[in-house]
Amino acid sequence: MGLIDTLLGNDKKEKPKKEKTLLETILDNEQRDRELEEEMDAYDLDEEERKLVKDGTHDPWNFEYQNNGDDMDEDDYYNEDN
Repeated sequence: MGLIDTLLGNDKKEKPKKEKTLLETILDNEQRDRELEEEMDAYDLDEEERKLVKDGTHDPWNFEYQNNGDDMDEDDYYNEDN
């Protein structure tokens, strides 16, 4: 069975997973926090919505779009057709 296992790749022993050091874990968490902050900024979430996202109860895209007046009105897109 040795040759067959070798050919089929069954004899490969799994390497033990290296546990992360405390520093690696902290750096990973900081990177995730930065990415989450960027995503929340992209969706223009207010403080209450940010708290819900950080608590893990909502995703950044689970909130309704809020038009703050800076965007075009619905009619503005078709203005040239008039």
